[in-house]
Amino acid sequence: MIYRKHLLTAFCICFFTSLFAQEEHLDLPKLNYKEYGFQQPIMQSITAYYKADSGGYSPKMVEFLIFDKQHNISQRVLRILGKYRSETSYMYVYKNGLLDSLNVTASAASFSRTTNYIYNSKKQLIKSETKGKYASSTNEYSYNDNGQLSKIVFAYEKGGGYSTNFHYSNNQLDYVERIKKEADGTSEKLLFYYLNGTVLASTELGSDKVILYDNDFGELRREVKGDIVEIVKNYRSDVPGQKPNAKPFLKDAKTVFQTYDTKNMDGDWIKRYQVDQQYGQNQDRFVFRKIYYTEDKSSGDTKFSSLYEMQMKKRLNLK
Repeated sequence: MIYRKHLLTAFCICFFTSLFAQEEHLDLPKLNYKEYGFQQPIMQSITAYYKADSGGYSPKMVEFLIFDKQHNISQRVLRILGKYRSETSYMYVYKNGLLDSLNVTASAASFSRTTNYIYNSKKQLIKSETKGKYASSTNEYSYNDNGQLSKIVFAYEKGGGYSTNFHYSNNQLDYVERIKKEADGTSEKLLFYYLNGTVLASTELGSDKVILYDNDFGELRREVKGDIVEIVKNYRSDVPGQKPNAKPFLKDAKTVFQTYDTKNMDGDWIKRYQVDQQYGQNQDRFVFRKIYYTEDKSSGDTKFSSLYEMQMKKRLNLK
């Protein structure tokens, strides 16, 4: 029973984390406040995720982010609430301005781990090594002649892993290949196409199902059918910086994930309504965040706002 609880805890952490991250391929570690989506430097943020249950909306997870004086992440804490309570803390250690190690401490101790980072003479990250009971692995990073990340090879100690290849056009990221290799030798390839530095579309090689990403008004993911190359070409042919509102292949688009944001004066969201249809059933969540910019400046609140719930349901014609 204890082992099952630990596995469920790990699943919950991965499940919640995947819902709020657009990127689905290996990349360099996110460190700066900008890479976490904040418009201004912050000291810390507290985010509470609420999901409906028989008694109304109750908190299911709380996330804490703490940044240092150089505006890099120093600690991240994920606290799962409810029947299977757990907490996972990520401590970032820097040396000479570079990330030196990441120490993960989980309440399910078997999932605790430590990652050490290795750099070349150009201060480029070339390798990371993770040690843990269930998470021993390595990442190896390669770069092209322009100093751009070109490849990441992730390998589990016991076999299997991922290979992520970055392709550029006119010095801009064009697309990324993620090849997953199982221990039995089988593999699958996912493609991620970019537009203006952000993911535009993704698909599994050989599939006619394409996921389109849009971040203009909160995150939006739609599933469409078609050739990803033609779809990407269609988007890229428009005026730079503008995304079209109507395309033929969007006629039968299925929304699989969407967020509606309320932002503060600094441009950072503090209230969010989130709808997820990725796992076969509709799940909605309300997310509230408090941001501390300086010791005397903060914005938002983590308390559930019934008024915001009513506003969103009225706006979206929800029951």
